[in-house]
This record gives sequence, C-alpha cells and structure tokens, in this order.
Amino acid sequence: MKIVCIGDSLTYGYRVRRSKTWINLAQEELNIKIENKGISGDTTGGMLARFREDVISKKPKIVFIMGGTNDIITGADLGVPQSNIMAMVHQARGNMIKPIIGLPTKIDVENVVEEWSIFADYKEISKKVDNYNKWLKRFSKAFEIDYIDFNKKINSLSKDEMNQIYLDGLHFNNKGHELMAGVFVENIKKHI
Repeated sequence: MKIVCIGDSLTYGYRVRRSKTWINLAQEELNIKIENKGISGDTTGGMLARFREDVISKKPKIVFIMGGTNDIITGADLGVPQSNIMAMVHQARGNMIKPIIGLPTKIDVENVVEEWSIFADYKEISKKVDNYNKWLKRFSKAFEIDYIDFNKKINSLSKDEMNQIYLDGLHFNNKGHELMAGVFVENIKKHI
C-alpha cells in the first residue's frame, strides 16, 4: 500500500521540520508508505509536468492531488488550475491509480506577512480560492472522485485557535500540520 501526495508548499511542509509535516504524521499513524512530492511555490502546471515521474512511475494505489493556490496568486485564470487538475485526475485513472483531491486551505488574510501582501491582494485571492474550491467539489461529484476538505476543520476554529495554526497566513506551523494530519487520516482510512 502506497500513497503519493503531489502538491505545493502545503504538501511539502514549508518551514516545518520533515518529521513534523502532516504527511509524515499521517504516515506514522496509518503505518503505510506516503511519499511527499510537494514542491514549495509549485503551480498545477508544474505538478502536471512532473506527474508521470513523481506519481505514475511510483505505482501508488492512491494519489492525493492538492494545488492551485499558487496559480491564483500569480494571476492565472481559474481555468488553468481546473484543466491541470482534470488532466492529473484522468492520467491517474488511466494508470489504475485512485485520485483523491485536496481542497486548498483557506488563507488567513489578516495575517498574511507583509512581504507577500505587498505584491498581491490576498482578499481577492482568498475569494478566488473559495470559488476554485467550489469548482473542485462540483468536479469531484461529477466524476465520482473523493476529496478532502481541511477547511471544514479550520472553519470550526475560533479566531485565537486559527492564529495558533498559521506561520504566516498561508502556511501552517506544527500545530497546523497536526490538524491537517488528523483530517487526512480520518478521511483516507476508508480507502486503505
């Protein structure tokens, strides 16, 4: 049993010790091999370009695909990540790999660090990420693909609790990775 997780910094675990990333925590809890193929700053175009090497060649039972926020941050039209996600899902299925989509996590707009907020409007980006997540849910339903929504758990937190899981308004600290691992494990168990 093997799972490959392909994505961006949220998958990779930006500025978090490797042993503390949500993927490593989930791997320990589930006692199965989970490969982390996240690259910080990657777009869905980058993920699609490396999909054969990073996913198909590894022959996992499941691929967890989560990305799109960087596409939106860099000004791409929503059609770009949508078509790339669709292509990855169909490539996975064509190679007998079960795709599961991760909905990109919400942005804590008020706490995005200044060096990032000076070159992008994170209120607007946050709205686009919400719209993209709505599309991912519709796409998943239409093609009978399971998805994991970390935002359900995040949205249940108080403002103080939310402040305790983010590093910089976009990425998660150790506590945030523990939250993500818990949601992932709870949702993935039915597939293994």
